[in-house]
Amino acid sequence: WGTPMWGVPEATLDAKSGLSDTMSPGSIQNLFMDDSPAFRVDFHGRLPEPSELYWRGPVFWHYDGDSWTSSFYGRNIEAETLPPADGAAWHYTVQLEPNERHWLFALDYPTSAPRDTRITMDFQMLRQQPVLQLTQYSVSSNPSFVDAAELKPTLRSMALELPEGRNPRTHTLVQQWRRQFSDDAALIQHVLQYFNSEEFHYSLNSPLLGSDAVDEFLFETRTGYCEHYSSAFTLMMRMAGIPARVVTGYQGGWYSELGSYMLVRQSDAHAWSEVWLPGQGWTRVDPTAAVSPLRVQAGSLSALSDPRHLLDYAWLRQVRNGVDILEQRWNDWVIEFGAQRQARLLSSFGLDKLSPVKLVIALFAVLGVIGLILLPPILRTAGPGRKDPVQQLWQRFLKRLKAAGYQHRPSQAAMELAAEAAVKMPVESEQIYRIAGLYNRHRYAPEAPELAELRRAVRSFRPTKLTN
Repeated sequence: WGTPMWGVPEATLDAKSGLSDTMSPGSIQNLFMDDSPAFRVDFHGRLPEPSELYWRGPVFWHYDGDSWTSSFYGRNIEAETLPPADGAAWHYTVQLEPNERHWLFALDYPTSAPRDTRITMDFQMLRQQPVLQLTQYSVSSNPSFVDAAELKPTLRSMALELPEGRNPRTHTLVQQWRRQFSDDAALIQHVLQYFNSEEFHYSLNSPLLGSDAVDEFLFETRTGYCEHYSSAFTLMMRMAGIPARVVTGYQGGWYSELGSYMLVRQSDAHAWSEVWLPGQGWTRVDPTAAVSPLRVQAGSLSALSDPRHLLDYAWLRQVRNGVDILEQRWNDWVIEFGAQRQARLLSSFGLDKLSPVKLVIALFAVLGVIGLILLPPILRTAGPGRKDPVQQLWQRFLKRLKAAGYQHRPSQAAMELAAEAAVKMPVESEQIYRIAGLYNRHRYAPEAPELAELRRAVRSFRPTKLTN
């Protein structure tokens, strides 16, 4: 379609927010403050589970000790084999906001490339021209596809590269574990358990790191965002002789029941790892999920307990998400009508004679009326009363533990928290285990019990205050 009348000249589109073609400590963390939309997705059929919502973007192979970058092969060599379309689990249409980049986003693994786009050997979707205006494309994804059943020697060598002389303490630790676990999968699980059980914290307040960044992160600061964990984990895998690379993109998304589409914001930006295993090919491993399971299950904004700024309330975020339907509907109209058809449409209403300023005023007036009409249902579906009731009860339980003197760790799983809290509160141990068990069943079991049972258990939980 032609450039619409409200289109922004391409020359003015600079410094757009979004993922970069490199990754270093803080690069993705900075996007967490940005709630502007990255893209919207309309699924044709069943919705993926939260743990399946990994929107693949740039893939990084090279690490110089400070930053991760892509490879020549990953940018220029196309995939030899694409997943079969008849095995696609998801079919969807993406509305991508302008980002001045060449990549498009898709779930693993796209079965075909949209127009003017190619799928590279590491399954990036790269467009011929950068995305300078609202762009729509349709994708089908087959998650059961095996990426690189055989790893070529050149790629294996590249996926094992390490910066010379860096991070000696980490190397010593990994070699010790390698002697304990000869099986790759067992070693991977041990490293994930290490992140889960040790005092690691998922936080925006990560200290600056020096030349041995992974050493400092693992042995000193132990605080970081997703890029810290994916970078450290990938380097540890390479030190163990397991080919590994970093993938960046977005994880999660907010589903609009009112508009039947998924909104992915810049604050959903994420980084994870992929390891190559015999018989399984490239396999996703998200070390951040080992530290903060809530990041994957409930989204980036739910994983951190502290607000990002003064007005960062959950109910306001929900209202803002609900109001996004106005922009989504506007985008639909933009895509459907090209420049000439827009002009013809305006002339039929006698608006083609208006000056640009008066036209903008008229458009805002129309949007204001639409907003007043839609605001009541949005508030009903997205207001504070619509917060996830299971999570709301769990947070109430955690507050009562905290009031009694027990402070949980954000990285703790429910039953891990119960085991630790029960030791410190033996009188209430039975109640604690029961509440944690009910919470897990509501979160993960196919057939959960009635919510009233969990509500009664939390309501009756009145722990005795711990004494020092």
